Amino acid sequence: MNITTRSALLFALLASLVGCGSYQLRGRVVEGPTPAVLVVSKDDSRLNDTAVVGAAVQVTVDPQQMKPRTLDPVTTGDDGRFAVPIGDFGAGALEYQVAILSRANGFQASNAIVKLPGSDKRVLIIMSPGRDTHRDNDILRETMRIKEELESR
Repeated sequence: MNITTRSALLFALLASLVGCGSYQLRGRVVEGPTPAVLVVSKDDSRLNDTAVVGAAVQVTVDPQQMKPRTLDPVTTGDDGRFAVPIGDFGAGALEYQVAILSRANGFQASNAIVKLPGSDKRVLIIMSPGRDTHRDNDILRETMRIKEELESR
């Protein structure tokens, strides 16, 4: 086998292993006693707990890097399930970190930074009834918001 053929086979194998942008972060938002964001087996029984309908799920890829990328939020359906498409090369096979924030009316926010799970795992977001007291840690965004408030007076 010549080097060109080997290179082509290696590239095809690598592309099939890491995918080409078809990865989706899948999970379910459920009601529970303590807010949490967990990576669990897709067969975890807690994924069948009472659904939180209409929760907004916000995902940020590489949140601790110089240029984190916040994806468009998704909303859970009637069954509490969500799927967030992540088009980054190797998503689901290579190691990425994601920040996940979930909010819903009448519930405390749930948020955490987790490793992006493989396709055999799911994200379980547990939300507790109560008041949402989550504050963004984005200093620039907060500064601009305060500036706009002051200018509007």
